[in-house]
Amino acid sequence: MASTTNDSLISLSQVEEEYAISSFQKLLQFPTVSSIAADSGAYVDCANYILQELNSLQVLSDIHILPDSPHHSPIVVAQYLG
Repeated sequence: MASTTNDSLISLSQVEEEYAISSFQKLLQFPTVSSIAADSGAYVDCANYILQELNSLQVLSDIHILPDSPHHSPIVVAQYLG
């Protein structure tokens, strides 16, 4: 991602833009807004997807599931490098 002359704006290539949209759409498809999400494994699946996506960014460190989080409702933690 390249910065434009305005530091608050980010310019994405067509490929980066398509990937960002596709990734966001996939994230929205996890059925985590329901009373059965914890039992169905949707939270775990979603957390694993988020871990995968965060690891691909290569600007974060110490990406993991919080050890004290419930096994059915994992909490993803990451630290920004910089």
